[in-house]
Amino acid sequence: EDDFVLIHQMLRPMRDVEVARAASVDDALVRSRGNPYDLFLCDYRLGDKTGLELLDELKDRDIAAPVIFLTGQGDEEVAVQAMKAGATDYLLKSKLTEQSLGRALAYAVALRKKEQAIETARQELRRSEREYRALFRSINDAIVIFEPNTEIVLEVNPKACEIYGFAREELIGMSLKQLTEDVARGERQI
Repeated sequence: EDDFVLIHQMLRPMRDVEVARAASVDDALVRSRGNPYDLFLCDYRLGDKTGLELLDELKDRDIAAPVIFLTGQGDEEVAVQAMKAGATDYLLKSKLTEQSLGRALAYAVALRKKEQAIETARQELRRSEREYRALFRSINDAIVIFEPNTEIVLEVNPKACEIYGFAREELIGMSLKQLTEDVARGERQI
């Protein structure tokens, strides 16, 4: 309770900050279900469970909000375990100031925003790749992709197989020279 009051007082000067307290791991999990928190400040001792258990539960539930551990004197081993488990940062309670807390919060939120931007970009890339592959398979022109230096065929679309008279497995790994020679000899058609 004392830690919460102290943290709450330190956070008052910061704009747009709302603070909620959970007295236990289970309480934190219940609160996080319907309310997407931007950040968790977590002590090691949380009722009958630990902050490390909370961190594991948050991961299991795909709650990606950053977690900053608050540790007491001599709890550096706990802080190391927390960082290995995925915590964003840890702060020693004995050295906690408004400035150190503010920096840690700003860093954690900025890091989370970057992670979200990266995930959004990955999703967009996957969507774009699906669209490209669908177009590649369905286009009515032969497409042969080869490695520029060796001119070895890397990929072909179904229309290329149909036009050249090769199975995909025959074309992959074939040299562009061999393909054109086979076609020129009339062994395969264009």
